Amino acid sequence: PSVEENARCEPSYQGLPYPMERGSYDPVAARAFFQNKPAAVLARSLELWKACNTLVLGLLFDSKTGQLEKNEKMRAEGILEVVTSLGPTFIKIGQTLSIRPDIIPQAYANELTQLQDQVPAFSSEQAREILMKELNLPDAQGSLVGPKGVFRSLSQNPVAAASIGCVFKGELADGRQVAVKVQRPDAFSRIALDLFLVRVGLALRSRARGEKVDSTLVDEWGAGFLNECDYLAEATNTQNFVQAMKARGLDAVTSPSVVPELSTQQVLVSEWVDGARLDQSDAADVPRLCSVALNAYLTMLLDTGCLHCDPHPGNLLRTSDGKLCILDWGMTQEVDTEIQYALVEYIAHINSKNYAEIPQDFVNMGFLRADKVDEVRRSGMLEPLTYMLEQLAEGGGPKKVRERIFEDYRSRYPDLEDKELRVEMRREMRERVVSARRASGLDDVSMEDLEGGVDVSGVTRKFEQMQKDNAANFSLPPYFVYITRAFATLEGIGLGIDPEFAIVKECWPYLAKRLLSDPSPRAEAALRSILYGAATSSVTTSSMADPGQFAELVGGFASYTATTSAPQGAQSNQGMKAATTAAAELVLSEEETLLQRLIVEEAASVAAAMARSSARDLLETRRLVRDTLGPLGWLVLPDLPQELVAFTKPTQRDERALRLADAAIQAGSKASNAISGARQTPSRNDGIASGPIEVFQSAQEVLPTIQSVLPPLEPLLPGSIALGQRFGAALLKQTADDIEEVLSTQELDGLAWPVVQNVAQGTADAARQAGQQIRGSTSNPPTPKSLPGGRD
Repeated sequence: PSVEENARCEPSYQGLPYPMERGSYDPVAARAFFQNKPAAVLARSLELWKACNTLVLGLLFDSKTGQLEKNEKMRAEGILEVVTSLGPTFIKIGQTLSIRPDIIPQAYANELTQLQDQVPAFSSEQAREILMKELNLPDAQGSLVGPKGVFRSLSQNPVAAASIGCVFKGELADGRQVAVKVQRPDAFSRIALDLFLVRVGLALRSRARGEKVDSTLVDEWGAGFLNECDYLAEATNTQNFVQAMKARGLDAVTSPSVVPELSTQQVLVSEWVDGARLDQSDAADVPRLCSVALNAYLTMLLDTGCLHCDPHPGNLLRTSDGKLCILDWGMTQEVDTEIQYALVEYIAHINSKNYAEIPQDFVNMGFLRADKVDEVRRSGMLEPLTYMLEQLAEGGGPKKVRERIFEDYRSRYPDLEDKELRVEMRREMRERVVSARRASGLDDVSMEDLEGGVDVSGVTRKFEQMQKDNAANFSLPPYFVYITRAFATLEGIGLGIDPEFAIVKECWPYLAKRLLSDPSPRAEAALRSILYGAATSSVTTSSMADPGQFAELVGGFASYTATTSAPQGAQSNQGMKAATTAAAELVLSEEETLLQRLIVEEAASVAAAMARSSARDLLETRRLVRDTLGPLGWLVLPDLPQELVAFTKPTQRDERALRLADAAIQAGSKASNAISGARQTPSRNDGIASGPIEVFQSAQEVLPTIQSVLPPLEPLLPGSIALGQRFGAALLKQTADDIEEVLSTQELDGLAWPVVQNVAQGTADAARQAGQQIRGSTSNPPTPKSLPGGRD
């Protein structure tokens, strides 16, 4: 049928294979049902063949005659017409591909973009009949639209059409502007039949190739498509999302409020939202809203556990007040807590390039059998996947990745042509895999050419290939289909706005916020892995956080909070206040957190390092004064006993402690300058503070901006007192540790050394005991009292 006829035609069979409600998809029931409907199955099969055969033959002819590029525009128009004519299932697939010009030719993607908001509508008369029936209205003129009707006005024709329904604009009796979504009368039955045929086609293809039939992915997609037909579930999902984002302070993202009393299984009435599609808006804040979108989806995936699985550009709007509005909550995926933490660990390991932990992540996420981890590590099959993850982290999508790889190889092999470079790339990757296998005593293995797409979809294909080649070890969890679809879509939007977009890097702000605020043991372990290295099992004073990673975490936390909390985003005083308030509440919590423990321990190390540095500066000043006085100086300022000087010498931790302090200040400087628009504080040389004076100077440069956006301190006073006590205890413990380190490493011959040893050890013991007593009191911190003059 033509596009217009297809939009109006009725299903070719009576009844349904399973109930028309969320979660009802049943491929076994569908098989039994459609086996008794041979006419309908045959008719749809012929319809699919008739629609596709001319296009398929044309593409084959172009390929054989070398005219693919010449006829690309014409074939793209043909693909759009075919996809549109085949109905909801294929329209949905076309919508997904329309934002992936890195997967399909740009001309095809351009044509399929029309499916995002220009799908042919069905009859307005049919839509009104469905509205009357679903809202239980009497068959009387004016009951639907009119002065006494449900709607004061309702657009004569749809203002938008989607794969499953059409949207009309209306006005309620109370004056509210609303969007009225009405489901196509044949959507559910058409999807059910198409899914059955896809499963049959997949089974025939697998058997022809001698492969095991696996319909898991098709069934997951099918369940998702059919779930979209339950508008009551969509209404619930929409309301839950709005409440969840408000509860988490993500005020920069929203969804239309639902009118529940007018919503049914096939009708959804919600607030009308004025805005522009995110990918078509020319507003200056679109890049920020892309970050908001990614953070919102990460929050859904890793926190709320309900993921919106249909983020094509037509469903992402920039509202007139600068917020991100997410539409169409029909397709969602529930993600349980265990999988959420597994994904947090996986993202953390990718960001920190700790690829050695990836096999265990695969186990935790359900990809790999636990008893096969060692076998997979030895097999070498993770080499190509690690390579793809490394490239994915750099961003830019497949095209930019390909450019970077070729640029690298051209610099190393300037005399080779591109064709020869591809051979060299393949050879090097093969050598890496073979070396890994031989080191484990395994046989050689053939390698596929790894050149090609390196993006979310590319990594997904690699997972699928690993599952196919290693079925006994790997499986592809059903939830993964939806996750990759959602994030592949977001990556496509990001690449359309910024060719250098790197989705792994863009995940960092959310990851920083999550790891710094989540008290669970698994989140703490992931945070320790990032800050202290993969082998560190606990945070102790013998270890030292990586200054660069610490700075990245601080900057990521500030970026996340400022970007998502206000419509104006980070470039606003409101955004900065939100960031500082969240940070203050986190750091000054009465209950001790890993972040607070980290700050206290590292601050104690920094204070001790500064004290020793200051002591050395005083000794140097003393020497200069003595030299200035000449011979008299030696009488006035004689040499100090070496037994005392030994305690001023720098320890191995001192340089890293000062580096960490400077990194934290520089991170705060970058965040505050980015938000306030001020000039960025210049780093000294390589950004490492050489002593306490430089650290204090850096802090003074940042403090004015921070003070201007500090939250009210009175509610945070109990936590401040508890933090001060914990810092005092940590400082005493650090002092004891430093004294004992000197005593264990210094061997002086002076007569006073044994006396100094005894006094120093007694001081260390006293400091340690006092620290333990203070720390014990922090479980019941004192209630702050007003000071004279009403000051707290």
